[in-house]
Amino acid sequence: MNRLFLIALVIIVSISTPAVAEDVGGVLPQLLVESEVMLLAVSPLSSPFTQPLLESWIAASLAFTYAQETQYRSNLSEMITTYNLLEVDKSVRTTAALSDRALKKLKDDVTFYVDKYPRFKDSGYAPNRDDDPDAYRHFQHYQAIKKTYETQAEPLRAAAKDAIDAVDTLRVRSGTGKFYLSDLKKENGFLWGKMNALYKQLTYFEKNVTDLDDQGHSPKESLRVIIKNYAPNLVFFVQIAQPDGQGNFKVSDYTKYPIAVYPKNPPQDMQSVDPKGPRGPWRTWLPINTSDKIIIRVATMGPVRDRIRFLPIKGSDVRPHLDSLVRGYYYLAYETNVPERAAPLVSRWSPVNEQYSWKFDGEWEPLGDTANDPKIFSTPGKELRGFGPQLTLTNDKLEWILLSDKESLLGRGSGNATIKGKTQYEWYGPAAAKPTGKPEILDEEGEGVLRVEIEKW
Repeated sequence: MNRLFLIALVIIVSISTPAVAEDVGGVLPQLLVESEVMLLAVSPLSSPFTQPLLESWIAASLAFTYAQETQYRSNLSEMITTYNLLEVDKSVRTTAALSDRALKKLKDDVTFYVDKYPRFKDSGYAPNRDDDPDAYRHFQHYQAIKKTYETQAEPLRAAAKDAIDAVDTLRVRSGTGKFYLSDLKKENGFLWGKMNALYKQLTYFEKNVTDLDDQGHSPKESLRVIIKNYAPNLVFFVQIAQPDGQGNFKVSDYTKYPIAVYPKNPPQDMQSVDPKGPRGPWRTWLPINTSDKIIIRVATMGPVRDRIRFLPIKGSDVRPHLDSLVRGYYYLAYETNVPERAAPLVSRWSPVNEQYSWKFDGEWEPLGDTANDPKIFSTPGKELRGFGPQLTLTNDKLEWILLSDKESLLGRGSGNATIKGKTQYEWYGPAAAKPTGKPEILDEEGEGVLRVEIEKW
């Protein structure tokens, strides 16, 4: 994972600088080859701490794979400053917010032990195992958590700040054209070093937090939600929102960049882009509080969606449409220049209609208790794609407001949903065009089980 992460950083830094013509031939071809490796960077082992970072590296890499053409270099600075580096910046801030939420959990754990055993605050206090085995055991747990917090909070926050500052610096410099590909050796050390430091600090921190939990040190006074995707051809996008006391909810800072939960073992015929295999983690977890709202959107994940999200746009005469520079799940378009044609050939894929149905069981089985029942909504299409053909979505979003009582929530805090979905796409292009010039309609279906669990953390 570290090697792939570093490759991603090389790609982002290297192709994100305005270039002089003589530098293009010597630098970009290698980057175009390496960018294909990015499809492996977000793996089934990615954690919620590192996944937003890695997802943004993939998006940036895919958008820039066409940058070998000197004639298109004039747009590169604008593309970076307007699109991809903003997405990278958002993902870094998301990761920083999530790690800060986990640090707060550790701080709350320390407070829990001190409230229960006030003498723990005394610097010379050391309970005897034989005299008070309960206090001795909790004191060991308290010390382990306190040490983790005190030794890692400052380095982790500093690494996140350095990474945010590095992205800001790169965006400003690339926008003003103050360095070139010939400066890459110097600039790589600047950005690459900061990002890699954050990535390593995050993975180290998560290991320590996980060990504290697995070894029984955590008093488990906090809560977390675990999302599991058992569907072979559906992808889910998870966010957490907190109540504001006025009856409204605000999406948490650590899920403004929705966390994707991919199929565990997608069939190869469901994928159109190599290398084929899992596109990311099939399960994730996120910290929550009582009364929070869990928001989960669903989308079919068949060969068309796989192409839209993961296809590298490359070739000596190929460039993406500007709307495809931010790579998501709802639009892909590129054009190919043909010497004997005055106008380029355009290829475009876009979902136009998505319909889903949900069946609940387990603790989600409707029992008339509306306080615990999840609700299904339809996302306005313009929220996901505000251009191109109209996008209509039906029942694609689940919203579940958690009970306010912790014990009641834990008693009824897990459930299953079986989802069926069908997506209709418009494919417009040379290979798809009908004699009438109308786009070809492609259908894609998905079905499977989503599992949501609430547990003490």
